[in-house]
Amino acid sequence: MVYRLFTAFIGIFIIVLAGYTIFSVFRERNELKENLIREGEMLTRLLANYSRVEVFAENTDSLKTAAEYITSQKNVVNVSIYNAELKPLYLFNKMHSEQQDRADIYLRKMASDRFISSQSLEIIETRNAFSFLKPVVIETFSGTEDLFFFDGKKSEKSEEIIGYIRIVLDKSSYHAEMRSILLNNVVIAFMFILSSTVVIYLALKKITRPLARLTEHVRLFGTGKYVEKAPVESADEIGRLAVTFNTMVENLQKREKELIQAQKMESVGRLSRGIAHDFNNILTTVQGSVYILKKNLEENSLYAPYIEQINNSLSKLRTLIKGLLTFSRTQSIHLRPVDINMLIKKLKPMLKSLAGDAVDLNIDLSEKTLMVMANPLQIEQVIMNLCTNARDAMPGGGDLTIKTVPVNIDEEYAAMHSGIKKGDYMLLSVSDTGAGIQEEIKEKIFEPFFTTKESGRGIGLGLSIVFGIIQQHMGHIDFDTETGRGTVFKIYLPLQGNIDDNDDNTENNPDTGKGGNSL
Repeated sequence: MVYRLFTAFIGIFIIVLAGYTIFSVFRERNELKENLIREGEMLTRLLANYSRVEVFAENTDSLKTAAEYITSQKNVVNVSIYNAELKPLYLFNKMHSEQQDRADIYLRKMASDRFISSQSLEIIETRNAFSFLKPVVIETFSGTEDLFFFDGKKSEKSEEIIGYIRIVLDKSSYHAEMRSILLNNVVIAFMFILSSTVVIYLALKKITRPLARLTEHVRLFGTGKYVEKAPVESADEIGRLAVTFNTMVENLQKREKELIQAQKMESVGRLSRGIAHDFNNILTTVQGSVYILKKNLEENSLYAPYIEQINNSLSKLRTLIKGLLTFSRTQSIHLRPVDINMLIKKLKPMLKSLAGDAVDLNIDLSEKTLMVMANPLQIEQVIMNLCTNARDAMPGGGDLTIKTVPVNIDEEYAAMHSGIKKGDYMLLSVSDTGAGIQEEIKEKIFEPFFTTKESGRGIGLGLSIVFGIIQQHMGHIDFDTETGRGTVFKIYLPLQGNIDDNDDNTENNPDTGKGGNSL
């Protein structure tokens, strides 16, 4: 493609430059020719006017003096003055014999032409010279034979040819200047072609190389292979195209991961739902048997403590099953209007106790009332689970921040994230300054029974329950994390009522809601 474009550009440029060069050469040639002709005409008319008396008197010495100025001119190679019968009165000749013969033939033809005008000026162009031929005339008056004194009113004026002037201008200087002009134009054209070739080649390489790379990235992306970011080598249209392509690839890859994750979570949810129902049936039978045993045992029976341990274990198992049902989104919930800010304020004492002395709890609530349709007990459970995970991620202490803010989700952000539509949302973020989440386990953190905690400290249902609750509330959960810098979980719940997009408390920028980045 580079070769074809380069050839096309150079071909067009050469054609245009050749046309301009030819036009320029012909224009300068015509100007030189016109200047030389004007010079010959001026000198011929000048000599014809100032030599009339000398020609009439056939005074050769005076003619020589009159012709000295003419013969001193640069291009003059011949000055000839004849009488009416073509007798030479003055000759100055530097011409070749061939040129002289041709001029003499034309002069004889001119003299024999009866209808020649006294004011005419004939120009003969040969390969090497310009010949200028002009009659020398005097004025005569008719009807004066019977007049003693001249009376102009009674006489008629006429012109009589008494001789001829021939001046020949050599074209050697004209040819030399034409060669110089042609050489200069050729050199200039060559330099233009050479420099333009280099410039066009570099420009095409600069344009086509990024386009070729971008095309290769598009081809690889079309085959389903992993595509790295296309290099952005400039800030022009091609650079912006590469940025747009990179953004598109990132969005599609993110949507693909989210889709795979959603399908995976749906499969795990169906599995959890089936396990929970089977466990619940078994649990009902075991719990009934334990109840009968407990009723039939004596109060101080040796087996009473064991029955109590079984009953406590069954209660924990019941909680586990409830969590699985919540994750699988089969448990019915009752929603009502809830002020998230008021809910968090009520939880504040419990959250401080949960965080412990080593963790600094910071609560930053929006000044605007944030009403959502929610189940307050389940939202409390979401906040408690997220705060528990944040505390466990900071065993040496740190900062735990809970923040609420209204945001507006636009079509661009909604298109990049499945499970959320554009509109007004309440954004609840829970962030910590812990170790962060490792890259290889990011896609597993919402799966049930997945945990990075040591044995005995968790069964891996905390975040899966949070995920299920948010899904049931028609919300969206996302997170940003960086190893060694902490994690922020972001929960979006649809706001009830209209939120003014221009409100000072409404966030509409990439750092809060619209772009989905961390707070």
